[in-house]
Amino acid sequence: MTDLWIIASSPSGDLRHPLPASGRVMIGRSQDAGIVLEGRTVSRRHARLEWMPGAGAWRIVNESGNSGT
Repeated sequence: MTDLWIIASSPSGDLRHPLPASGRVMIGRSQDAGIVLEGRTVSRRHARLEWMPGAGAWRIVNESGNSGT
């Protein structure tokens, strides 16, 4: 599988967060999230990414994001 990344913009520049080859990844402000993002518009448990091997794609599921996912 090709390396995949979540790229988040920040005042100090873009931050790159690698995605694992498969499985689930939680994104949010919580320190126990797989990808921790800072910002007032990011919820503690903002969204979840799930690898769907049958489709060969990632699915994004809104957890508690109120500012868009």
